[in-house]
Amino acid sequence: MARVFKPIFFVKIPTSGNYHPKGSFFKASIGTETDEEVLVFKVQLVVDEKIRPRLTLSYDYKSRQFEKIIDAYGYLSETYDNIPDSVKPHLGNDQDITKDYENSKNHE
Repeated sequence: MARVFKPIFFVKIPTSGNYHPKGSFFKASIGTETDEEVLVFKVQLVVDEKIRPRLTLSYDYKSRQFEKIIDAYGYLSETYDNIPDSVKPHLGNDQDITKDYENSKNHE
């Protein structure tokens, strides 16, 4: 069984504090995995524009990074759930919706 992750869309969450390299970010995505295309939420660390594979993530406690991940999960889930089922099979892959996410935060 292949465990290839195919992101549908994602948001970028900047890392902060001193724990991760400067310019790195978390890529929080909703996509499919396995041959059965199971829908999953995945968080990956991106450093120097490359995903760090097979990495157990740590979140800087003082900057509350994990809370930001949970918030992104809520946004991605709501966005996906509001897409009509008839449209979901036709969604593109790996769409960056960070600007939409940031705009939604500015209007709260």
